Amino acid sequence: MGDAIGVVELSANEPTRPPVPNWLLYHGTTRSCADSVVAGIDLEVGRDSLDFGRGFYTTTNLRQAWHWARRAAFEEGAKSPPAVVWFEVARDAAALLQVMFFLLHAGPAAADYWRLVAHCRDGGSHRPGSDEPWYDLIGGPVSRDWRRRQAFAGFDQVSIHTAAAARLLDTAPKGILCRQPLRTTDD
Repeated sequence: MGDAIGVVELSANEPTRPPVPNWLLYHGTTRSCADSVVAGIDLEVGRDSLDFGRGFYTTTNLRQAWHWARRAAFEEGAKSPPAVVWFEVARDAAALLQVMFFLLHAGPAAADYWRLVAHCRDGGSHRPGSDEPWYDLIGGPVSRDWRRRQAFAGFDQVSIHTAAAARLLDTAPKGILCRQPLRTTDD
């Protein structure tokens, strides 16, 4: 009988797993805020009642980060142009954190995801009976209308909730991407 299909024998010199590239995370903001983000993540700055509670929110989707950056610039009255801060996070370091990820599409049937979002949007912590977060990092879809269980198609979020997770970003290679604002006829 021949060798089994799909079985590959590795020599003692070969790695047992392929190298895993670093993880790129993006944070949409304004140019006036980008330097402070690069200087260090301040978990107290984040708004309450977001999908996964108070935290520092990033995405793996650069296009989405630019969307949020333009939104932040608009909310600031276009006083500062949009900017995106990027972080190159070592996957092995992230694996040491307490992490929860929602990998399935956030349709109405994703009950665990929607229960957590409703609880956090109502001001609750993701650790019952405590104001301290249970998870260092949470990832998943971005809710569009959490009461109707609707999510943005193609958007994701990775939220940072603890000092340990913030240190991961603070010590990671990082930088700022900027675009010049569009000139108006008033300029």
